[in-house]
Amino acid sequence: MRIRALGVALTALLGVAAIASVAGASVESEIAFHRGVIAFGEARYADAREEFQKVLQEDPQDGAAIHYLGLISQAEGDPGEAVGHYQQALALEPDNTDVRLDLGIALLEAGRLEESRAALQEVLVAEPDRAQAHLFLGIAAYRAGDYKEAVPSLDRAVELDPELKHQARYYSGLSQAFQGNLPAAAGAFSDVEQSPIEPLARSAGNLRQQLEAPKARPWDLGLTAGMEYDSNPLVAGHGLNQPDDYRGVFRVLGSYRFYETEHFDFTGGYDGYFSLHGHRSSVDLQTHVGWGSLGYSLDPVRFSVRTDYAYTLIDRNDPFRSLVRVTPAITWRQESWGVTQGFYQFENREFLRATSTGALNRDGISNFVGVNQFFFPADTLPPAFQSITFLRVGALGEFFQSDGSEFDYTGWEISTGGGFSLPFEVAFNWLYRYTGRGYNGTSIFHPGRSREDSINRLTLEAVRPIGDHWEVSLGSSFRWQASNVGIYDFNRYVTGGYVTYRF
Repeated sequence: MRIRALGVALTALLGVAAIASVAGASVESEIAFHRGVIAFGEARYADAREEFQKVLQEDPQDGAAIHYLGLISQAEGDPGEAVGHYQQALALEPDNTDVRLDLGIALLEAGRLEESRAALQEVLVAEPDRAQAHLFLGIAAYRAGDYKEAVPSLDRAVELDPELKHQARYYSGLSQAFQGNLPAAAGAFSDVEQSPIEPLARSAGNLRQQLEAPKARPWDLGLTAGMEYDSNPLVAGHGLNQPDDYRGVFRVLGSYRFYETEHFDFTGGYDGYFSLHGHRSSVDLQTHVGWGSLGYSLDPVRFSVRTDYAYTLIDRNDPFRSLVRVTPAITWRQESWGVTQGFYQFENREFLRATSTGALNRDGISNFVGVNQFFFPADTLPPAFQSITFLRVGALGEFFQSDGSEFDYTGWEISTGGGFSLPFEVAFNWLYRYTGRGYNGTSIFHPGRSREDSINRLTLEAVRPIGDHWEVSLGSSFRWQASNVGIYDFNRYVTGGYVTYRF
């Protein structure tokens, strides 16, 4: 909403007070001043400017004429020029709160928010009950992102002057929405819908409808089918037989929100993955994951714990791994620009096939400690970079203790990633991770040497909706693993195309 017209209207009565300021001027100057006031009231700004300049030719220190030149510049959409006129007028009349109020409004329009707030605060020091100063101080606080500071100023403006209700309640609704107080925001927008200012009423109505949208259903379900190419499906080291392959993949993702209040929620879900290889049916895979999540929110902090149980079968009937994972986390939201997540993760891995055949025992317990920082910078970036939807960085440490010392290790990882909004409604995400691992025991594949791995992983994904329920996506993952034990030194590239239906 443009606020210039409101500011001009609030000061249009200055002409009455200004008559006295020209009482000592010549008849020609006084007539020019009043012609300027009339022309300004009729929005004939070029004529008004000409008349006030005639006044200033006779008396360059006529503060009222200079003030009107500022109002004209502001009305014509040049708040920067208006600021200069207001500052010149204030140099002549430092105690003129009308001029200082208009200065605060012009600074607000020019995007000089801190200067605007300072000027409006000075008005309120002199006149604590100046309703317009409270209104624009609240708007300036909202635009600066100080949503909690904005609401009291806007409410005070309405108390002092009910005619300012619609403008004040509109910005109060926006401030409440950004703080997550959605019922209060919806109530404010409902009040504004009665405004005679049609664009304002229409915008408030649209925002209220979005806030009062029907409550989301408690369940989600998605089915995905696709084809993948795998350069190294056996995960074989360099120098070993590494035939590539292709496979069909199917995935089922579902969740159900069993309980939800303002602060507490409990959700459970299922993630199923199935693959059918073109040449090597021996590595056909299916994994079933059941999970549950408990969360408690105390804005801006959220506490959560998630438990996963995964069971993997190879060649459709040979069990080879089960996994239990527990992940407590603390998430802290920094207003609208970022989210910090700290987490601990416990995993108990059991490789059933390896144990039953007497092969290498990889059973064990893993502990992770990490932190991720997400940034949502679109509003703070130059226009050329506003396609960036999020950025992330992270770090973690991992400690794995195995029943077979061959696999005991201590590791660490750093990661970075981001998301982009591309043309044609395409969302593109990427994630890079670097992992270093040092194994404690001596490798049986290289007697006398402790294994050390250096792993680079890159994941790319592009997603595009093609209807209310359908979306298509392309994905690629790259893993470059360098190890001082040859069997663990390998590269692997997987790329695929997928179609998803979301119910």
